[in-house]
Amino acid sequence: IVIRYGSKVNKIAAGLTNDTAGDGTTTSILLASELLLFIILNYIYFVFLKEGHKLVESGMNPIFIT
Repeated sequence: IVIRYGSKVNKIAAGLTNDTAGDGTTTSILLASELLLFIILNYIYFVFLKEGHKLVESGMNPIFIT
């Protein structure tokens, strides 16, 4: 699902760039891909941070959280 969504974002970004500037579609695809990757990685980091916080609050030693 994420890959399909990412390809749709890249297609839209490339189309808009081509319509507006007529060039730079490769750059827009790379930027959109990196932005999507950044969003996904930050979401994963947030989920792990939130779960780790719950474990520490429940009394688990933070040293043993991996």
